[in-house]
Amino acid sequence: MALQYQIRRNKSGAVLQLAGRLVAGGGALQLRGLSRQLVNQNIEVDLAQVSNVDAAGLGGLVFLYNDVVAAGNQLKLVNVSERVMRLLRLTGLSQFLVGVEVSSAPASVGVGSMMAVPVPAA
Repeated sequence: MALQYQIRRNKSGAVLQLAGRLVAGGGALQLRGLSRQLVNQNIEVDLAQVSNVDAAGLGGLVFLYNDVVAAGNQLKLVNVSERVMRLLRLTGLSQFLVGVEVSSAPASVGVGSMMAVPVPAA
């Protein structure tokens, strides 16, 4: 299913509810396009109905995060499935995107960061 979204306003900003696939070719680009209308407020991105995320989808989330932070606002992901959470942990993005307010995070996040992963002994 293509990425679908709904934006709801709340007293602290907006909730961006996503559904479908956040992947290259559509969903990731769509998320980048939404950035312009969302950056001037705090945002919760609800991933409860997201079925798949790939590298382009992660890039779209990082793009949105960086734009929101640059505007002086906060972004966090909520209702993250275990599958997506594993991907966020593996890439090191969970510490910035899940339940962390921007005020305690760095000003921007890069997707190309290197991360040491322990390799089991042979």
